[in-house]
Amino acid sequence: MTREQPLDEAQSLHTSRRILQATIQLYREIGHKKTTVADIARRAAMSPANVYRFFRSKQQIEEAVVAGALGDVFNAAATAADGSASPAYRLEVVIRAIAELHERRLANDLRLHELVAEASEARWPVALAHSNSIVGLLASLIAAG
Repeated sequence: MTREQPLDEAQSLHTSRRILQATIQLYREIGHKKTTVADIARRAAMSPANVYRFFRSKQQIEEAVVAGALGDVFNAAATAADGSASPAYRLEVVIRAIAELHERRLANDLRLHELVAEASEARWPVALAHSNSIVGLLASLIAAG
């Protein structure tokens, strides 16, 4: 492994994040259906061809955005599940944390919420994986008490 490889990986990660940040900004402003890859590229200050170097399609960009949003939900649930309280209490706290996060997103970030809801309804693989992770977390709490 050369010294340049980690820098390239770091640079790639930075560029991917920049693309996703631009995407989320646009989704919040005009919605995911009206946003084009050209819009994303312009907002990220790069060419559409460069966006396609990191994401094969707009669908893949949307999946990454949804993965980030659902990752926030799982992280909140996992944090709520952690602790020394009874499993029944932690289960209640987890369910409340999930509900509150979705309610906040619905109230404050409607367009991103719509994309997440669409992904869930259409059973995108990223949404199914999230559901399985949440079910696993809940099942472990139920099994514990």
